[in-house]
Amino acid sequence: MYASAIGVWAIRLVIGYILADMLNLALVGAWIAVTLDMAVRMVLVLKRFSSGVFKKYSKQYSEDSEVMI
Repeated sequence: MYASAIGVWAIRLVIGYILADMLNLALVGAWIAVTLDMAVRMVLVLKRFSSGVFKKYSKQYSEDSEVMI
């Protein structure tokens, strides 16, 4: 949730405005901003997933269970 909020409000809108309007890149600048937004969100979500913090909030997780991939 936080990754999406950061991505949309901090990256997509701000960088999109700078690239599309101020630097006159128009639609190309908007697409660059969208791509950067998705890349930043991917890094944030991957960092959270690899840290394992989500496991303590999961109701189905227990220390005895095996991870099936």
